[in-house]
Order: sequence, then structure tokens, then C-alpha cells
Amino acid sequence: MSSKKLLVAYHSRSGSTRTLCDNVAAGAQSIESKSVELQVLEVSKVTSAQVIDSSAIILGTPINFGYMSGLMKDFLERIFYECIDHTKGKPYGLFVKGDTDIDAGLLSLHKIIGGLEWKEVFAPVKVIGPISIESSQQCFELGATICAGLDYDLY
Repeated sequence: MSSKKLLVAYHSRSGSTRTLCDNVAAGAQSIESKSVELQVLEVSKVTSAQVIDSSAIILGTPINFGYMSGLMKDFLERIFYECIDHTKGKPYGLFVKGDTDIDAGLLSLHKIIGGLEWKEVFAPVKVIGPISIESSQQCFELGATICAGLDYDLY
């Protein structure tokens, strides 16, 4: 029976971020952990209770017009105050997808997550332009690394 939960919360309008999310999930599943349960959910369906209950979280969002998606912002606003006192130090990772500059969007994510005091355990996967074999592999590694870290009690 699993005792830890890895939550992957994402938003995708065009399908590109969902493709990256699938790679993150495949990486986590490649660990074949008996102690870590994987949950992959669209951010509109994630509750603060699920975030609190998770052992680690990976967030994925497109970056459009220099900012995270509106649904990702809505998600973070909905869970912020309910989670702030219960999730300090929660391990997390990010993957973002944009067609051009994504730095401002990534900065906004880091500001909000910094307010939650979560602990970044994997450098953000930044995908600019078309999804490549390399970016797919980076997302796979993101999921595998965080799942393995939970499995081996590294965080």
C-alpha cells in the first residue's frame, strides 16, 4: 500500500503542456515504486486538501503573454491560504511551455510558490518552441527524479 503521494497538477489548452505532463507521468511510473501513488490532475480539479495530502507536487503550465495560464493562477489563488500553514517545505518541481520568452511567467510562479515556502527539488524544465526529444526526456527525468526521491525518503 502506498504511503506517499506525488501530485502532478497541470493546465493545457492546446495539448502541448499535456504532452509534457504525459512525459512527467511516464517518468514517475518508470520508478515502479510500491510506496508512491501518482495522481495526475488538471489544475481546475485539484483541491487544497489534495495539495496538503500530497508528499510532493509537480506543476505544469503554458506561458502565454509572459505569464502562467489563467487556470494555473486560479489554482494557486484557491489553494494558497488553505495550504500556507500546512505545506511549508513541500518538495516541488515545475515544467513550463511557451512559444517565446518564458522568464517572466516562471518568475511569477516562483514568487507565489515562494510565498508557500515550498522546496524546489528539481530545476524547472523550460520548453520554448516545439516539443523536442530533449524536452520530452527532461520532463521524463523530472517525474522520475521526484518520484525516486520520495521512494528513497530524500525529502
